[in-house]
Amino acid sequence: MKPPSYMPLFIPGKSPNIAATTNTEEGKVLSSKSSDTLNTVTMIITDSKTVLQSGQAVEAEDDSGNNESRIIKDILSSINQKMKSFIHETIFDGNGFENAAAQIQTWLTHIESWTTVATPYDEDSLAQLYYTKQMFFIMLDSNERLKHYEGIPGAGNIVLWLLIDLNVRMLELLDVYGVPDPSIEGYAARVSSYGKVLSFVRDTFGKYREVVFGTHLTFQNQLVQAENGLKVLARYL
Repeated sequence: MKPPSYMPLFIPGKSPNIAATTNTEEGKVLSSKSSDTLNTVTMIITDSKTVLQSGQAVEAEDDSGNNESRIIKDILSSINQKMKSFIHETIFDGNGFENAAAQIQTWLTHIESWTTVATPYDEDSLAQLYYTKQMFFIMLDSNERLKHYEGIPGAGNIVLWLLIDLNVRMLELLDVYGVPDPSIEGYAARVSSYGKVLSFVRDTFGKYREVVFGTHLTFQNQLVQAENGLKVLARYL
């Protein structure tokens, strides 16, 4: 998802370039890793352990509960990393996520069915599954909102677009259970940058005088989400 053509992407202290973000050597490595993840997840689901076909559980040779749990969590971690690959430091790649969303949802459907059959009482696996699904639907919903406000010039829409994008980018600083992970490279710097963006959008939106009710309501909801999210991230500094 690119920012609206009629607006600059404002990130305090940065002059971001989405093309540069995705086409650098680092970006190429990320793309390669994403492809490996796609292949790995597909292979594990189709060739390892348990595959659900027509509602029937097909058991593989090793039915160890602990091994099942480990593989399920590995798959969920891979799906989590795949989704994070669309969250860049300065922008959420909504178009890339949208192109992969159907495949990701298929993986989640299979892994949820597998978890229900293989490890129904493993709280760790269930917690990871719950958050991975939650992350997927947050990104899916946010992408639809970004597309909506991308094409509607109007009072407050530009700033609202930035706020929605910010809320998605905060997900990158969470681990596979949705807990802030300060071991992520650049964690402190990103939290600081996100705080500056939040201050900017809050102050700028307040200057608009003729904002339609729907935009104002959505902004307030997104603002509360961003403020709460940033407070949680800041506790782990």
